[in-house]
Amino acid sequence: MWPVPVQSARNVYLNGLQNGKLMYQFDRTVGVPVFFPREVGPSGRPEALEWRESAGLGTVYSMTHFHPRSRPPYSIAIVELDEGFRLMSTVLGAPSDAPIGTRVRANFETTDTGPRVVFEVHS
Repeated sequence: MWPVPVQSARNVYLNGLQNGKLMYQFDRTVGVPVFFPREVGPSGRPEALEWRESAGLGTVYSMTHFHPRSRPPYSIAIVELDEGFRLMSTVLGAPSDAPIGTRVRANFETTDTGPRVVFEVHS
């Protein structure tokens, strides 16, 4: 029988966001980062997962721009973090400010639905 986690992986991640930390998991058995948080990693061994804090630095891997009529333009990006995992989020600023390959830094904001990671161009 699988052990019941005291606190779900999702809640650990969200608590990290509320405290200004981008948390991810690392599977020690196979040696890979794991994101989005889960209870069992690629090795199939729940005990192999450990929590780590990302430095929040990464590179824009992919970008899509939206130009809705009812609000300012915005972008959705896939960012490859330096620790080796990818995360989909928003890059703040004008969509043209962060083409593919741009270095970005994680920042945190709270919305009506809770905390989230956003990225800013890193100079």
